[in-house]
Amino acid sequence: MAEEADADTENGEEGAKKSGLIKWVIIGVGVIAVIAATVFGTLMFVKGGDEPDELAEETPSNPRAIYYAVNPEFQTNYLVNGRQRLFQVALTLVTRDSNVIAGLSKHAPSIRNKVVILLGGQSFEKLQGLEGREQLRDELLLGIQEILNNEIGSTGIEKVLFTDFVMQ
Repeated sequence: MAEEADADTENGEEGAKKSGLIKWVIIGVGVIAVIAATVFGTLMFVKGGDEPDELAEETPSNPRAIYYAVNPEFQTNYLVNGRQRLFQVALTLVTRDSNVIAGLSKHAPSIRNKVVILLGGQSFEKLQGLEGREQLRDELLLGIQEILNNEIGSTGIEKVLFTDFVMQ
């Protein structure tokens, strides 16, 4: 009988060890399943979140802005009270039509010529104020749009940005 009690105790301990091990395996599989579901859900959310934004940006009513830097910078000299002064301007043009970039590159000499003429006609005193700079930017926009309209049949750009404006 003592032998039977020892055998039952050993079987009970082995059964308890096996059921404890099975319990840990089930918990481990559950944790892995939760982690996998979280990762999958996050990826689907992130991937799904990007698609509507891309479609909205690519629609014809809301195209992305394209920036075209006019290089090199423009430099000119001014005489102010008998002294020479330096005027340096860097321009970036804004368009929403990728076809205009080819036109800007192709007709860069005409555009640069127009910009140099417009810059040369400015007075140092006028450009010191914000109104004078805004007026110069508007004149540059109209002049460049005129060239593009004559050459490619479209005004092409919507803004002229001063990315560098130095007056010494």
